Amino acid sequence: MTATTPVPSAPARLWSATKQAVDPLAQPWRVTRDIAEVSWKAVINVPAALAHRAYIVKLISDVAVGSGAFIVGAGAVIVVIFMTGVIGIQVGLEGYEGLELIGAEDLIGFLSAFANVREITPLAAAIIFAAQIGANYTAELGAMRISEEVDAIESMGIKSLRYLVSTRLIASFVSVLPLYVIGLYVQLLTTKLTSTLFFGVAPGVYDQYFDLYLPRIDVVYSVVKIVVFIAIITFVHCAYGFRVSGGPEDVGYAVGRAVRLSITLVFLVNFALSLVFWGAGDTVRFSG
Repeated sequence: MTATTPVPSAPARLWSATKQAVDPLAQPWRVTRDIAEVSWKAVINVPAALAHRAYIVKLISDVAVGSGAFIVGAGAVIVVIFMTGVIGIQVGLEGYEGLELIGAEDLIGFLSAFANVREITPLAAAIIFAAQIGANYTAELGAMRISEEVDAIESMGIKSLRYLVSTRLIASFVSVLPLYVIGLYVQLLTTKLTSTLFFGVAPGVYDQYFDLYLPRIDVVYSVVKIVVFIAIITFVHCAYGFRVSGGPEDVGYAVGRAVRLSITLVFLVNFALSLVFWGAGDTVRFSG
């Protein structure tokens, strides 16, 4: 007797083909729905999540300090200081060289005040946060999901989303906001030192243009940007980790997708916020 493989009926084949064609189109909507749902529930559970103080303190320590290794495996403190310092030096080097071509090298103080505060530092900090902390959130939550630790938390009568996501949202703001202020200072300082010590720009000239073109409200806007970026990155990465299914390979895919999506959203939102804060017209005028 020969075994035969059943042939799907025409309606079944049509349904399968339609599902394969529609599924990729529906995927973005499912992702958007999951992120929106996780984000909303995380926000409304923040007051209740404050009861898990010990866990929040542990998360803050993990974010800020990490394992203590230099750069690789380090917490955000080392990475932020190192990266913003390097970026500040690069802004000083490239900015001076570019301004020198048009005979305006003394305006390097203006460039630092304008570019670092408004765009470069917020975006750099957001990318660091997504790659260093956000990816870790996705991996941790994904590993807990596939190992059924999330279900175990629920079985103990603890709301898993409140315990795992809302606490991470709190820890992100508490730890990253001070680090951002430190990183901004380090980046501005290294740009100034590069310009004055390496290229010989007079400190008084640098400070004159820096103070002239840095309204204090720009610093506030810069902090507002990073607050929005922290929320976006935390929501996206926690949603991907919290809703992952499958095995370890799927967790890896989720981390990659979360990093790509969060950084893309950060750049889009940064563009929108810059338009809101400073408009599309001229915000700096030179005369003479």
